[in-house]
This record gives sequence, C-alpha cells and structure tokens, in this order.
Amino acid sequence: MIYLDFEFNRTYQEEVNLVCCVTYDSDTASILKWWLHNNSDSKRNLSEYLRQELIVNGKTLCGFSTVAECRSLLSLGMLDVLLKLKVIDLYIEYRCISNGNHDYMYGKQLIDGAVVETFPPKKPWETTSDEELGFKQKFSLAEATYKLTNKIRDTEEKNEMRGLIISDPEEFSEEQQERILNYCMEDVVFLPTIYEKIKKVFNTKLKSKDIKLLPTDMLRRGRYSVITAIREAKGYGIAFEELKTFTSKIEVILEVCQREINELFPEIMPFKFDMKKQKYSWNQVVTKTWLKEKSGVDLSKWETTDGFIKAQRTYRSQKKEGKVVEGVNKLDFLSLSLEAFEKFYPFRHSFPKDNFGAQIVRYLKLKQSLSGFSNNTTKVRKFWDYVGPDLRVRPYMNIYGSSTGRSQPSANGFLFLKPAWVRSLSAPAKGKWMCGIDYGSEEFLISALGSPDTEQYDEKMVDAYLSGDVYLSYAKQIGRIPVDGKRKDYEKERDETKPIVLAMSYLMSKYGLAVKLSQDLGKVVSEDEAQEEIDTFFETYCVLEEMQNDTQQTYSDDQYLRLPCGWTLFGDVENFRSVVNFPSQGMGGSIMRRADELCFEAGLYIPFTLHDALYSEFDVGDLHSVDLQLSAMKEGFAHYYTGKKKEIAEKIRMDVFVWGEGIEEGELTTPAGVKVKCGPIYKDKRSLEEYEKFSTFFKKEEGIL
Repeated sequence: MIYLDFEFNRTYQEEVNLVCCVTYDSDTASILKWWLHNNSDSKRNLSEYLRQELIVNGKTLCGFSTVAECRSLLSLGMLDVLLKLKVIDLYIEYRCISNGNHDYMYGKQLIDGAVVETFPPKKPWETTSDEELGFKQKFSLAEATYKLTNKIRDTEEKNEMRGLIISDPEEFSEEQQERILNYCMEDVVFLPTIYEKIKKVFNTKLKSKDIKLLPTDMLRRGRYSVITAIREAKGYGIAFEELKTFTSKIEVILEVCQREINELFPEIMPFKFDMKKQKYSWNQVVTKTWLKEKSGVDLSKWETTDGFIKAQRTYRSQKKEGKVVEGVNKLDFLSLSLEAFEKFYPFRHSFPKDNFGAQIVRYLKLKQSLSGFSNNTTKVRKFWDYVGPDLRVRPYMNIYGSSTGRSQPSANGFLFLKPAWVRSLSAPAKGKWMCGIDYGSEEFLISALGSPDTEQYDEKMVDAYLSGDVYLSYAKQIGRIPVDGKRKDYEKERDETKPIVLAMSYLMSKYGLAVKLSQDLGKVVSEDEAQEEIDTFFETYCVLEEMQNDTQQTYSDDQYLRLPCGWTLFGDVENFRSVVNFPSQGMGGSIMRRADELCFEAGLYIPFTLHDALYSEFDVGDLHSVDLQLSAMKEGFAHYYTGKKKEIAEKIRMDVFVWGEGIEEGELTTPAGVKVKCGPIYKDKRSLEEYEKFSTFFKKEEGIL
C-alpha cells in the first residue's frame, strides 16, 4: 500500500499547481518527501517512483479524499496510471462507517481544534442546552483522526499552512517549505492507522458474507474517485458572455420577482420600496400576519426561530424562581426561512400565481441561488471562483455526500443546482454538443423491483411502469379511470393521482400529503382524506408495503442495510421513512455510478451527473455517442438485478435531449435509429415561463422590467 498526500493550489484550472507530496510505503515503512513547486526534476522523479510502485509492483494508492490525489496525478501527466490504478479513499470510507452510526456521528468530536461533546438532535421541547439541539458531523482529516485515534491535530497550524498554500506565492521560503512538508507528512503518518481502524469498524458491524466483499467495495468506491478526478479536472462549459451579463443584473432580477409578487398580492404587498436605498426589502411583519391569519396551515407544526427555544428556557427558569411571567407564544417566533416555507409549500420548479406561500418559496429559492453568483467579500466560494481561465467550471462533486450514497455537488459551483431556467446557460465547448439522458420514473420502478437479493417484486407497480404512464395506470388500478380510458379524456383524473404517487415515493405522512394535495388540487384536503389516499396506495401496491416492512425488519435484526454496491446504513436511525427509503434512494445512486463507469469505459466524457441523469459532451454530429450513452445507462440500470427482475429492469425508459451550436429545435435520429429531442440550448420544460421572463437578462442590452 502506498499512502500519500499532495498539497496544491489553483483548483479552478485543469492542471492544479503542485506544491509538494509525501508518500509512505507500508511494505518498507519508508517516508519520502517531494518538494514539487517549480521543480520539474522532483516531479519527474515522483512520477517514476509512483509508476514503479503502483503499476509495476501493483500496490494500492490510499489517501484521504483521493479525488484530490488523482487530480494531482493528472497534473503530473499520469492519466495512463490513473486508468489502471487501484484506489482506497479513506474520506469516503469514514463517511460510510459514520452513516447511521452514532458512535462516530456524535459523542466527543474535534471542532475548530477543541474537543466538544455532541449529541443527536432532540425535539425542541426535550432540550435543556444549546448543544442538545444536534450536531452536524464534518469529515475533515483532523476530525476523522481524532475520532478514530484520539490524536488531536494542530488545526491552527493546518489552517495557516492551508492558507499559505492557497495564497499561491511565486516562491516559498526555505522555512515555509519545511513547514509545508511537515504539515503534509503529518497527514500521511495517520493514514495507516485510520485505515486499520475503519476496517475494524466494518469487521465489527458487518456479517461475515459482507466482510468478504469489503475489499472489493472499497476499491469500487475508490475507482469512482478516479472518474470524478478526471471530471473535476476537465469541468463543464458555460455560455460565458451571457452568464457574465446575467450576473451583473442579479439585483434587477430579484426586483422583478419582488414587484411581480406585489402585483399578484396587492392586499399583502410583502415587499416595500426603500427610497433611500433605492431597492425593495421584504416586509416580514405583513408576511407573518398573513401566516397567522390567512395561510390556513397548522402553525403548531411550523418551524420557529432559535429565539423560541431560548424564550422557553427563560420562562422555565423564571417560573422555577417563583416569578410571575407570561407564557411563551410560539406565533411570536415563526421562522421565515426557506426550509420553514418548503415544508408546507414544497414547490421546486413551478410556483402557482394564486398561492402566496408558493411565491415566497419562489422568492427565497431565487435569492438563495443567485447569491452564489455575487462577488462579495465573504469567505464562501462563489460560482466564479470555480471558473478557470479556459472558461470551464470545476465544482467539487462531493461523491457519496448523502446518507444514501448519492453525489451532492457544491451548489455554488454547479449550474444545474441553480433555478431550472438558469440551466440554459450551460454550453458545450466549441466544436462539441451535449446530451442529457434522464431515467424515466426511475424511483417508481426501483421501488417496484425491491431488493436485488430476492425474487419478490410488486407486479402491479411493474405493470403500471410498463404501461408507459405510471399516473394514468394507477388511476385505472384504483378505479378512478376506466380500464380502457385514454389520457386525453381523463387528464384531470390522471393529474390528481400524480402528487399521490410521487409523495408515496418518499413515504410522505398524511400531514405533508394533505398540504401537498391541497396545493396541487386547489381545494382543501384534510389529513383524514390524505390518509385514505395513503391507505388506497398501499392496498393497491400491497407487495411494496410488505417489502418495506421486510426492509425495516432486516434493519432491526442486522443493525445495518447494505446496498448492492456496498454503501451501508448502520443501525442507529430511528426514522422509519429514512430506513425504508434508503434501499430505493441508494439503489438509484448505485445505478447512476455504474452507468457513469460504463460511459467512462466506453470512452464517453460525462461532465456531470444530476440525480438520475447523466450529461455527456461529444464532437459535433457524433450521435453514435448518444447511442453509446443510452446503452451504458440501460446496462447500468439492470446491472445489479438477475433473472426476471433483470428483464424488467432492461425496459427502463429514458428521456433524451441533445443541444449545441447549429442544432435546430426538433428531433434528430441516432445511427441506431433512436429519435431524440434537440435544440440550440438546454431548456428545462418545467420552467419555460420563468425562462421567457428572465432570459432577457442574458443579453448585453438592458433587460425590460
């Protein structure tokens, strides 16, 4: 095993600027230091050494967050080595052993250089201290080192050295070189112990059959670090001039939104114009008044500000002292955060104009997303910090970032996590086209198929999927549409079932479903009526409910759930929905990665993935690449299934869109005879109205208010 750590800067460029590297050979126990900054001889010697050890001698590369190490190897000109490399990423493995494992998620943690006792989150009324409100785990090397070895790293020195390296001076002094090399070496010397500790956790928690698969699982996860490193190095393209123009008009775009909401709700007028500042501000008083008096939502379930908890504690304290004090009114502490509104108004891409709560969500999402484009002086990286001199964007992809093992890219550097209408500013490089392929109703089919380890599946769900229209089929199955009914004749009835099917994909409760159906259907739906819809769904798809109960039982018995790819949820999660959703959500992530790997092996370049979609960039006119991507994604979806389930999985539907310079709106036909939708730019069909409104601000001339 070769443990190593690189230090570098200029991550926004295709080739990072290497500063130094330290390697540790577990066979010989030898530590080697390599100063690389402006030193071509040292780079050449390091390359030769790594080729010999990793390829000729067949050793495995092991690091912490090895996407960075693999990008460093690319900058050394070692792509051919990467393609053959065996990798273990201890950052991903630490995330895995922490997933649903309170021994590592909480307890004593190293926070900003100090050891702090942390706790799982409790409900507000159960808390007695601020610490008990919960702790969100971080996964830095210093924090992992402490949790696994009890060794406290000098985080102040680490931060100082990291700041020095990122400052990118033309030269480093001899003293700085020595300090940086020592800082780098301190990272490396802990890696072997961390590796052994992580293996011990797995060996303690997993059954013997899964322990045997662990080496393969680790190498599979490490392999995805290699693919991600190549992706982060190459980046993705943007319509630079349009995006620059758009960035300069963010305040105007926000004002358009504010003024429109005022016009939609003149009786509320949530935004007031400040003559002195010559800008609109949010009148939160009238918004809270609307919430209390006219929203109609159950405010007992509405989120509160931190002040509510503090006020409760003060009240209890004064009460104990015998003081006569007034009780705390929750309505005085209603939160106006996006998270609070989204729980009752879960709109993502379209926002009904007659729904004030939906419009506030629209405003808050827009403000949050656009803030990432601004060039303020905060330490948080903004979108333009990820753009290189070649005008390619290189975001941090954060693979295995969620509890289900899905990627969670940095929102500030990822255009496709901005409002859907902004996605049209993604653009292939000159001489290239792009193709986006999305699995159709993927989660429904995954849920229907259940575990790949059993033969059981829900035939009614499979029938609904294979019909081509899940929502129409479900409406027929529950008797709301005749069996021979056509969609064009029953559009309303079909659309009324859609939010139910989607909500059940996430096991939404009757409370959430009542809110969602009330919004989507434009009429009040009670919680009892919502429960009837839930009962009907599971009466229709009774095998699904049986499989979900089996999942819960397996989790209770084994104290973990393992996906076919090896990603694991350990046994401290009490939320039934989180546990039961893990196999289907996690399976979606496993499928995405396998499809991504197959595209990579086929020679395709995938600049990024998004949820259940993969996006490729290829030479103009090369529609054979679209066929290759379709084939890889079909094979990727069916990869983990066998027998009858595999036959069904191979019938997965896919939605395709190709865009680029010189393409007219319409259809193209691939060499394999597949007809695909196309156009000159990418337009998300869910946000066409918003696109038409705001695309005027992509042009150099002033937008029209």
